[in-house]
Formats: sequence, structure tokens, C-alpha cells
Amino acid sequence: MLTLKEGALAAAIALVPVMALADDTAMQGAFGNTVKIATASGEVTLFFEPDGTYSSSSGAGGLWRISGEKVCLQPTGGAEECEINAKAAGAGDSWQQPYKGGQATVTIVGGR
Repeated sequence: MLTLKEGALAAAIALVPVMALADDTAMQGAFGNTVKIATASGEVTLFFEPDGTYSSSSGAGGLWRISGEKVCLQPTGGAEECEINAKAAGAGDSWQQPYKGGQATVTIVGGR
């Protein structure tokens, strides 16, 4: 099953342009919307906030930040992980991208 940490990282990687500025503008497409990520190991639903936090439909979450060309996620009680970003997107967008040796399907649904 896809863990919240894995799903959050996949979502954040998918939402931020490769040459993102080091601020929250790169994540605008996620704010106020629902980010769904599906991989071979499961699905996760995430919600990103402009204040640098994220949560999931299960209630778990943590912090996110942009660092140069990377997005970094730190789940509550866990270690921060940073990955190169892949794509900027907004509500209504859906695509596939490589993720941990397989594929992830990322869908941004308008609203919560």
C-alpha cells in the first residue's frame, strides 16, 4: 500500500515546476484542491496549504517547502526528504510520471 509519506512526496514532485522559485507560488495549483496519487501499491489523497503544511484524508500530514529545484516534505515525526520536481499543474489536470521504479498517476481535483 502507498504510504502517506510516499504519496505526499509523489504529489509534491508532480506539482512543482523543475525551475521553481523558492516560495509557495510553485504550489499554487494544489492550494484549495484535492491531490490524488495512485501507484501500484495504493492510493493517497492529499491537501497542500499555503502555510507550508499538508494533510491527507486519513488525517496524517506534515510540512512541505521548496528548496531550489526540489520539493521537500517532512511528515510529522519523520525525516525530511527532498526530490527533483517534475511538473506544474492545477485543478482538472491528470498525468502519469515515473515514481520509485514504477508509475504514479496524479490527478488534481478542483475543491476539497
